Amino acid sequence: MGDSNIILAVYNDMVNQGKKVMIFYKKELDNLYSELIDNFIAKMELNTKKYSLIYPSVPKDYNRTKLMVCGRATNGWFQDWTLRSIKKNKESILSEAKESAQKPWSAKDFDGFNRKPFFRITKRILQDHYKIESDDYAKCWLWTNLMKIAPSKKGNPNNTEFNAQVEICKKIFKYELDTSKPKNVILFAGNISENNNWAYDFIEYLGEKPKTKSSGKNIVAIYDYNETRIIHVVRPEIKPAGVTEENIYNDIVKNMIP
Repeated sequence: MGDSNIILAVYNDMVNQGKKVMIFYKKELDNLYSELIDNFIAKMELNTKKYSLIYPSVPKDYNRTKLMVCGRATNGWFQDWTLRSIKKNKESILSEAKESAQKPWSAKDFDGFNRKPFFRITKRILQDHYKIESDDYAKCWLWTNLMKIAPSKKGNPNNTEFNAQVEICKKIFKYELDTSKPKNVILFAGNISENNNWAYDFIEYLGEKPKTKSSGKNIVAIYDYNETRIIHVVRPEIKPAGVTEENIYNDIVKNMIP
């Protein structure tokens, strides 16, 4: 696969126009992930639970939209390692996660996720708002999650697992923004409350004051970070009563930077 420390995410239109190609997967990102694993192992009690790890996925045609979509965690993913196994195989597990992130996804691949509102709304934004052809929409957006380590079968990280990785994950989130420079970020993290403070640390780390009261029924808050618009929205799988995916889609696109 070439140099494991520097892998190019090539944007087609940049290449065609002779512009400088962005390098996303830098040594800095690898170092953050290595630190993430070390911290997670150090802060967790040894157990037999199985976990997965994800890298942000930056496809080659991302620059057609410069859209980043961020969830809370994968809620089930293909990797299946324990704390004991990653101690022995950290480099190979990191390499596997990064290779998976760079895999060219097809529309058929993503259509398999259509049972999840997260992906249905994302697909709608790409096809209806950006007018991306049905065969290409999977290659035109950056997909990431706030938490990079999650239970491999299903479910989100519990409080212990969250606290064991949040300090490094928020640094990775900032790296993702600073390196890929998205125009719009759709943050599906839900209202900030005592029982759901997922986004708080991440927004605060960017130098913003996290808003704990929604600015609308579907929009939690809007932040402008450098030249990026971050639209923090409700979690579509537990949307407010009376709210449809159509309502969420309309509220998102009317707040996006053209």
